[in-house]
Amino acid sequence: MKKLKTLAELIKFRIVLLAALTTAAGYAAGSGPDLGIIWPVLGVFLLAGGAAAFNQYQDRNIDGLMERTRLRPIPSGRFGASEALAVAFVFITAGLAVLFLRTTIVAFVLGMVALIWYNGVYAYLKRKTAFAVVPGALTGAIAPLIGWTGAGYSLSEPQAAGLAFFFFLWQIPHFWLLSLIYGKDYQKAGLPSITVIFNARQLKRIASVWMLASAVSCMLLPLYAPEILLACRILFFAMTLVLSAGAVRMLLSENAESYAKTAFAFLNVCVLLTVLILAFTGFNAR
Repeated sequence: MKKLKTLAELIKFRIVLLAALTTAAGYAAGSGPDLGIIWPVLGVFLLAGGAAAFNQYQDRNIDGLMERTRLRPIPSGRFGASEALAVAFVFITAGLAVLFLRTTIVAFVLGMVALIWYNGVYAYLKRKTAFAVVPGALTGAIAPLIGWTGAGYSLSEPQAAGLAFFFFLWQIPHFWLLSLIYGKDYQKAGLPSITVIFNARQLKRIASVWMLASAVSCMLLPLYAPEILLACRILFFAMTLVLSAGAVRMLLSENAESYAKTAFAFLNVCVLLTVLILAFTGFNAR
């Protein structure tokens, strides 16, 4: 049981589960869920878990220097580096096999692109620039598109752009809020930190603006689905108001660092609710 818990930490189970849920939302956004949803969701879960394990292998030396990550499986000694690499290989291979054999060629190619982008491009850029999150956020936008194309829809349909835009955008305030909380940790590990460029007050303003941008992107989602139920439109509008209120509260907060943890959880809950609405209502593209 303890080894299983450590494995879940290695593959970043909670983050991977969210990626799988966004894939499910992308699949179901067209005409609702069916049994075919299992394959793209399983493929992304395995692929994202493998990518996360490989990233922990890549960052094993850096993780040991940061308070937030020093207890991760590899730096804490609960998982050997070679053992973690083997887990990453198995998960990645299994994930790509599922996408290739049971979904579409477009979904498989998107999975390959996400893997290369996350473990190659983003892993390199975050050691070079504090703004690596912007290109890095593309990986989060790909997961719902794997679901969308795995269901047989085309990337040229406007709904695909709406999905990708929303899931790309929310990751950026997610990063800014983390920077407010753990910025000094990044500096300690020798990584480029946004806290060196901006002070806490400036970071607070930037995070607020990006939260507002996420709220706007949430409000835009119903525009891609003219026939969406009125109740769902109301839910999207309500979440827009809630996210906007959170952004304003962040802006007015005296202690931005303490409120950042609340805003971080708040943002993630709103994203999860959006995923659930998309999964159960959809865009009805066909």
